[in-house]
Amino acid sequence: MANKTFLAYDEQIEKLEKEKQLVISDPEFAKITLQKLSYFSLIGGYKDLFKHKPSGNYLHGVTFEEITAFYYFDEELRTLFLSSHTTNVKRLNLQSSIK
Repeated sequence: MANKTFLAYDEQIEKLEKEKQLVISDPEFAKITLQKLSYFSLIGGYKDLFKHKPSGNYLHGVTFEEITAFYYFDEELRTLFLSSHTTNVKRLNLQSSIK
């Protein structure tokens, strides 16, 4: 695996816009979001869904805000799933202990 140089948040945003063709309408929102979530969690985690594989660029018109919204949707979905799963496991454990 190649060593990657850490880029400042403004440099990350510039790279996403200029090199990867990601639409970023609010750079300040993007910077705050990258600080909060990290580049790897947000961009690395969802790049395959929104990128044109041969070019490595984002599909035309894909926005930073859409990727962020997808991240939060996915996080909420995981939380709901794990909560439901945990409840079912507790219920099964309770049923097992009653028998």
